Amino acid sequence: MNLKALVFVLAGCFLFTGKTSAQVADSSSSESTSPDKAQRFFGGFASGYSGTSPKITAETYHLGFALGKEGGNYWDLYLCNSVPTVSPQNGDTVEYVSNDIRKQLGGLANFSLSKVAYFGYGGDRSIRDIKGFQTDFRFGVKMVDLPIRRAGTDFLIPIFQSTFDFRYLIPLVPPRKATDANSKFDVRKNMVGNLSFRVSGSYMSVVNTTNYDLYYASKRGIIPNPNLLVVTPEMSFYVTNQLYFSVGYSYNNYNFIDNAIFFQVSYGKPKGN
Repeated sequence: MNLKALVFVLAGCFLFTGKTSAQVADSSSSESTSPDKAQRFFGGFASGYSGTSPKITAETYHLGFALGKEGGNYWDLYLCNSVPTVSPQNGDTVEYVSNDIRKQLGGLANFSLSKVAYFGYGGDRSIRDIKGFQTDFRFGVKMVDLPIRRAGTDFLIPIFQSTFDFRYLIPLVPPRKATDANSKFDVRKNMVGNLSFRVSGSYMSVVNTTNYDLYYASKRGIIPNPNLLVVTPEMSFYVTNQLYFSVGYSYNNYNFIDNAIFFQVSYGKPKGN
C-alpha cells in the first residue's frame, strides 16, 4: 500500500466514524449526551525534552461514541499532531525521528481508536478518572515526518501502531462528593496532587520502509527490523486537574533505536468540558 492510498483510507475511516455522532456518548457516564458535548477540538497539548529538538503535541480532535443497541460499548477516536518548536540540528535528525517512533502520540498526524476500562475506584463512578486502575487499548496509524530527506522521496514514514496501557492513579487529596443533587461541584478538580503511574507497551509495524531504511540501515547495509516493540514506564504528577508533569523511560531491544529518558509538561481540558 502506498502512502497516498493509506491517507485516503484513513480519511475515509475518520469521516465514517464522525457519522456515528447520532449515537455519541460520554464514556465517563452511563447516560447518553448530545454530540456537541461528546466531541471537541484542541483538547490539550504537551511538550518535553528527550535528547533533541522539543516538539509540541496537540490533541487536535477527540470524538467519543457508543456502539451496540444499548449504547454501552464506548470508544474514543483521537487525532493528535506533533510539530517541532525549533529546527533540529543535522546531528539530531535520527534522534528526532526516533522520538516520534517511540512516543505513543508521536508523528505529524496520529489517528487512534481507544477503549478504556476502569477497576478499583471504590464503587463511585464519578471518581474513576482520578482513582484506581485503568487499562487503555489503542490501535491506529501515525505519520512520522522527516526533517531531512532525499529529493523525490516521501517526507513521511507511515506506521501502524497498537498500544496497551496499564495505569494506576492515586489522589493525594481525597476526592469529595457533591453535597446535593443540584451541586455543580466537579470531583475531578480534586486531582490536585494526584499521582499517576503508567506502563505502556506499543507494537509498531512500518508500512512503507523506504525512508525508514535510509535512516536506520547500518553501515554494512543491514536493513532494520520494520516491526518494533517499545515499553515505556512513566510517572506523572498533577499540579491541577489540567496541568501535570511527567517523567519516563522508553525501552526497546533494537540497537538502531536508542532507549531514552524523557521529561514532559502537559495541559489538557478535563473530560466532559
